[in-house]
Amino acid sequence: MFDAHCHFQSENSIVCSAQLLPQYINYPFDISLAGYSEVGLDARFTDRVPMEKQIETLVSILEYAKTNRIPVSLHCVRATGVMIEILQKIRPEKGYCMWHGFTGSVETAAQLEKLGVLVSVGPRFKGSVKDLGYFVIETDYEGDSAQEHEKILEGLYQKCAQELGMSIQNLEEICNERTAAFKNYRLTGKR
Repeated sequence: MFDAHCHFQSENSIVCSAQLLPQYINYPFDISLAGYSEVGLDARFTDRVPMEKQIETLVSILEYAKTNRIPVSLHCVRATGVMIEILQKIRPEKGYCMWHGFTGSVETAAQLEKLGVLVSVGPRFKGSVKDLGYFVIETDYEGDSAQEHEKILEGLYQKCAQELGMSIQNLEEICNERTAAFKNYRLTGKR
């Protein structure tokens, strides 16, 4: 089974990313550090980094990543509208961005899909994956137990496969294909 996003390094981890989140970035920021990363907006930390600075940094990172064909995992807390506005301006190619930890509505997921953004759902997603189009599965697991990570991942695949009325193996193949496109964005396609 493939995990689209976690903080636990394993053979099943697709994205085990460096975090370039607002609360961790040192300013002034060296844009060349923006490799295969989790980037985004987080309204919980506007006391440390004002939203305007978060937006400016995010836009710089996304433009750099797009120019250099570096896939990014999007982190967004309480700033969905702003993030979507930024994505509409950046116009990401399909495979360039994955919205990690998606907990939004079906309508927002459809809007993200039109923008070429891969939606990654995990344990906190309250909707049904049968209502989503272009998605993958993640745990966002931060622990260090391979056994616990596998348990969470297996449970998510079982739940999602049941909702979709398909086998876990079929769902694994779909998620693997979608995450492979994300993972290989740098190596593929036209500019």
